[in-house]
Order: sequence, then C-alpha cells, then structure tokens
Amino acid sequence: MATIHAIDNATGLLPYTSKQYHKLLRLSQAALLALKVEVRARCHFFLQPFTDWNYHQESDSMEPSPFVTQYNADVARFHSMICQHLRPSAYALLFDTIPELVAHHLIHKLPHIPNQCINSIGIKQLRRNLFALQQNLATMAGNQEECFNRVRKYYELLTLTSKELLRRVHQGHEGVMFTLGQYEAILSIKTELHTPNSHDLSQLRTLHHQHMFKKPEAQGQAPDT
Repeated sequence: MATIHAIDNATGLLPYTSKQYHKLLRLSQAALLALKVEVRARCHFFLQPFTDWNYHQESDSMEPSPFVTQYNADVARFHSMICQHLRPSAYALLFDTIPELVAHHLIHKLPHIPNQCINSIGIKQLRRNLFALQQNLATMAGNQEECFNRVRKYYELLTLTSKELLRRVHQGHEGVMFTLGQYEAILSIKTELHTPNSHDLSQLRTLHHQHMFKKPEAQGQAPDT
C-alpha cells in the first residue's frame, strides 16, 4: 500500500502518495535547474555588449555603461520575483555563483575590446562598471568580494608600464592570481603607458615560466628591461 505524505495544512494542499512525492521532487529539481540556466543565460546576454563598447573615450561619464545598467535592472527584477516564490536556500543556489560568472566576463572579454585600445577615461569606465555590478549583486548573492577584488586587481594592470608589469610578474605579485594568457591580454592592449610589442610578450612568457618553477627564496630580483 502506498505511503501517504501529509502537507502542512497552511498550504491548503491535499495529502499525496510516495509516488506523487517523488514525481513532484523531480519536477521541482528540474524547475530549479531551468531557473539556474535562465539566470546565467541572462548574465551572458546582457554582458555581451562589453566587447562592443569603446574604451578609448574623449569625455568622462559618471554613469555605468548602459549594458551594465540594463543587466542590473534585469537581475534585480528577476531576483525579486524569485524571492516571492522560493525559499532562501533555493534562491541562494540560483544567485550565489553569479558574481563569479560576472567576474569571469569582465576579465575574459577584456582582450576583445574594439581596436584593443584603452585610455585612462576608459579604465575609469571599467572600474565604474565593476563597482555598479558589485553593489547590485551585494544585495542578492554571497561570497562575491574575492572574485570582484580579482577583477579590480586585473584592471589595475592597465595602469602600469610594461616594465612595471613585468617586474610584478617576476616578483610574483599576482603569480597565482592570473594566468599567462591573462597577462598576455594586458600587454596586447594599447594604453597611454604601453604599446604592444613582441619583445614584452616574449619576456613575459620567460618570466612567467621562471616564476612558476623557481623556489620562493629565489624571488625578488627585478627583471632586466
């Protein structure tokens, strides 16, 4: 005989059998997975214009880029709707990985900005976008500080000369935090302090390789540039 499960009378639902319970459980898990995919898809969609935005700007703005404002509004609206229907543990499952996904976009899309060129005003815009995204997600997701700090440190590399960046790599300042490809992306972008060239990229690869294999006590000498 089927086991009868009772639901809290406050819900107004009828008792259900074990078979019905497991069916409902599978449906709820599938629905939660679909919502998680939806949340992540919205992030991908709204942050896609990152690579279309001009970061070599002539005038400063006090506002985030429009695609950031649009994403913030959308994710806040979606979060509010979810919170009305799901338990905190459920919507935490949906949103707690979003800061990491946003941070991934902000780093990995940087090499694809128009003309691979950025000036000081453009760097300010990157930081303004980062701050706006972090502030918005702070109200709906935990464990976000570390991933956004990583993006902040990455954008700081754009303010260095190639010599300063190579010295940092040699001394291991971000040796664990950033990959060789991410450093190469920075040196491939033209800034007011740096013009991409093959010599810097070659030296970067050598220094990064040396840093990955040398002993800690051997670190500290500046590169010969």
